[in-house]
Amino acid sequence: MNFREYSHKARYGYSPCDFAFLVDKENYTFHTADLRMDPNRTMPVWLDWAIRDNLTCDEAKKTEGYACVSSNSECHDSLNGPGYVCNCSMGYEGNPYIVDGCTGKCVRVGGMVNTLSAHKTRALYVSVYDRF
Repeated sequence: MNFREYSHKARYGYSPCDFAFLVDKENYTFHTADLRMDPNRTMPVWLDWAIRDNLTCDEAKKTEGYACVSSNSECHDSLNGPGYVCNCSMGYEGNPYIVDGCTGKCVRVGGMVNTLSAHKTRALYVSVYDRF
């Protein structure tokens, strides 16, 4: 995806508004009705990203720009190109890219670890607004 600036003043004199949204191009066909932003309509979207600085986790950890700044966060090398991604450690949730962004508690009970407010799967932190 590329972001760039453009002016539509020469084409459209009736509205200063533009619309943009992310969708899975394999599962979406544009309809003008989509511009009404129906809050009950959903569309699939896949976000695949990484810190693309051409560094592995081991290399990035040695730099000032290392992105996994929250305690209780982990770094994983990207699987589809150069770079890395951050996620909260098992038992924690939140945003690994900000200080103290991964929160949660692990309690040891009789030799077993009971994870409070934990997700069963590890996921990348992505903020997506599903309504306009």
